[in-house]
Amino acid sequence: MAVTRSASFGSLVPLGLGAPSIVAVPFRLSIPSALAVRGYRLTAVSNFVFSPSRPADGGKSIAASDIGVGLAGITLTGANTDLAVTPGFDYDPAAVRGANGSSHYAGAAAGRANLADLMPGRDILRVGRIPAGSVRGTADLNLTLKLVVQPQFLTPGGFSGMITLVAAESR
Repeated sequence: MAVTRSASFGSLVPLGLGAPSIVAVPFRLSIPSALAVRGYRLTAVSNFVFSPSRPADGGKSIAASDIGVGLAGITLTGANTDLAVTPGFDYDPAAVRGANGSSHYAGAAAGRANLADLMPGRDILRVGRIPAGSVRGTADLNLTLKLVVQPQFLTPGGFSGMITLVAAESR
């Protein structure tokens, strides 16, 4: 048994004013009680397509690794407090300040997840078992994925992407 939700993260254009560009992607998943009582993991999978609108002119094409990803605003109905965010996704990517020439988002293994971490699919959250009888029908999991691009000189263009979350029984 699995529950799946997808959302497009729309336009995210790097700003030149020293402020990061931020998109919040909200998700609401209704977890059936049969899954909630066994505990589950939440896996995120993403795609990313960049389409330059003109030649680079000294800039670089934006890559999935230029986009920071963090979990924010997690709420869960039911009696469960056993919730663990996967290391690297438990930060605010808008608060990151990188040094010139270094990557703002070095990846989940370095504590700063980026969109490239999600492209092959990755567990981002685990929820432990909820006592039987504490949830009738469904348990609601609400969370927001925050995507951030820090100010930088990039080739003009547009990009699009989709993030899919899958809640499935913990292994």
